[in-house]
Amino acid sequence: MNTPQALPGRSRWLVVLSCFLGLLLCISPFFQYASGVILAPMADGFGWNRSQLAMGPSVASLTLAILAPFVGWWIDRRGARVVAIAGSVAMPLSIMLLGFIPADFTIFLMVAVLIGICGAATLPSVYLYSIPRFFDRQLGLAISLGVIGLGVGQIVLPLISGAVVANFGWRMAWVVMSAIILVAGLANALFLVPRRDAAALPGKAAAEPLDGLQFGQVLRRPDYWLLALAFFLIAMVANGTAVHLIGLLLSRGLPHQQALFAISALGIGSIVARLSTGIMIDWFGVRFPAALFLGGQAAGCLLLQMDVGSLGAVLGVMLIGAGLGAESDIMPYVLRRKYGMRAFGRVNSFSFSALAMGSAIGPALVGLSVDLTDDYASILLAFAGSAVAAIVLISLLAPRQTRIGGNRTLSPVHP
Repeated sequence: MNTPQALPGRSRWLVVLSCFLGLLLCISPFFQYASGVILAPMADGFGWNRSQLAMGPSVASLTLAILAPFVGWWIDRRGARVVAIAGSVAMPLSIMLLGFIPADFTIFLMVAVLIGICGAATLPSVYLYSIPRFFDRQLGLAISLGVIGLGVGQIVLPLISGAVVANFGWRMAWVVMSAIILVAGLANALFLVPRRDAAALPGKAAAEPLDGLQFGQVLRRPDYWLLALAFFLIAMVANGTAVHLIGLLLSRGLPHQQALFAISALGIGSIVARLSTGIMIDWFGVRFPAALFLGGQAAGCLLLQMDVGSLGAVLGVMLIGAGLGAESDIMPYVLRRKYGMRAFGRVNSFSFSALAMGSAIGPALVGLSVDLTDDYASILLAFAGSAVAAIVLISLLAPRQTRIGGNRTLSPVHP
């Protein structure tokens, strides 16, 4: 009986391309970021306020956080391709429903829950799952090239959505954007996402047992929960700041146009960090980029705390975005190296729940702090401390890098 072998080098990079496209088209860049371009005229048409408008993505995010561990179990059982095919069809179809609903807020929230359920099958953990099975020595670079899709989607999809709204209205925009994502996402899942039995690292058969710990073993380790806390803190700082950026920058005296320009620096910082973090990880290990970019996140919070003018505000926002971008490289890399591939789908998805919870709690903490103190200074100082705490946790718990025969390798996984 012939055992499937590792794909050739050129085909391995197609797996990275599938991750890039999958993350560009997944639920995060469109419904959690770009959808605001369509939701704003939708709220105006229905006579809803901005608080009601924000509840749709928030409800979907909470649903994602709850379902992420179950998606990880599905990935480990059936492989990423099956999950990606299901999600690339179900997620855009559920979003398309928003183009047909009446001005009923309850129905809007019900559709948001449905979007969260269907969108869970397009989580980043679905598309990141295959990369560690194909890459070892260049794992950091491969992850960084794949996750850039998130940043590109955050830039490109709002522009396309705005053009569609301007020409066809918000109802047709939901339909058109969903159709684009459906066709492109399904093609990616069918033709580029690898089958479960198609991938193995060079020199290993695809049928060999996967290395690493069982999911239950990982959950019983205190170091995993401390790493999850670090990921939670990174997302809390980045998303808590991002949601309130306009109000924060206006409170610092920036004109509205300059505040909008400063927000774009968030995506720029994220893309730069996503690319450079992976390269740094392959050369120096994970501790150096964690200290660099998460330290930058802390510095960004301190800059925004002070009256540093428009240039300082742009730099602060960029540094905060870079911290979140670095995390998207650091998390899957550390989890793969520390706990192995045996339960990687579940471990990575479960860790995404920590990110989602941080993303949900961060904005609420900022709002509560501003209501109590009438200023952003206290919460920004607390966020800077949180970023430093994340650096300490990752530096203490990340696997150590060693040299063997001139090549850089990581310590093996141990139960």
